[in-house]
Amino acid sequence: MKPASVLFLFFLYSFAGWIWESCYVSLHTRRWTNRGFLRGPFLPIYGFGALLITALFTPFATHPLLLFLAGMASATVLEYGTGVSLERMFHQRYWDYSWFPFQLHGYISLYSSLWWGFSSLLLVRFLHPLATSWVWTLPAGTVILFTSLLLVLESIDLLHSLHRTLPAHLSTADTPADPFLSTCFRPLPF
Repeated sequence: MKPASVLFLFFLYSFAGWIWESCYVSLHTRRWTNRGFLRGPFLPIYGFGALLITALFTPFATHPLLLFLAGMASATVLEYGTGVSLERMFHQRYWDYSWFPFQLHGYISLYSSLWWGFSSLLLVRFLHPLATSWVWTLPAGTVILFTSLLLVLESIDLLHSLHRTLPAHLSTADTPADPFLSTCFRPLPF
């Protein structure tokens, strides 16, 4: 698969993850909640997770139990690592399973791990084949155009989100802010 198509699928899965998680949390809180670190409608952990699962475990599509277990383990490791990394970088917790039984440090839980296993089955056996079939029907120029546009927009969103989060953390640190980071995260004009 061409790099633009893979990146297009990354954005598609990141958007689908944002829809799923924002709706799920909004239903539980009874108010609209835009989930994630970014302001835009993307949760990159879902894009990375989906591409990781499909790249590694598509050969196991005919072995549902193995696919479930491997997908569950991989996505759980990704979720734990992402949760720890985000909290260490930004001193903010973006999700917390502390109130779930069978959880580890609030970053992962048995409940979420079982969900990742089921999601891996659904993704590899049904959703990814549909998504790739759809992407293959699109003209290459369209895929490149939309992927390039999304890459620019999400890069701006990422820089804006980092600007919004990092300077506050750096200014309260015991050590002076890195001059390189200070110049990278100047106020954006929006």
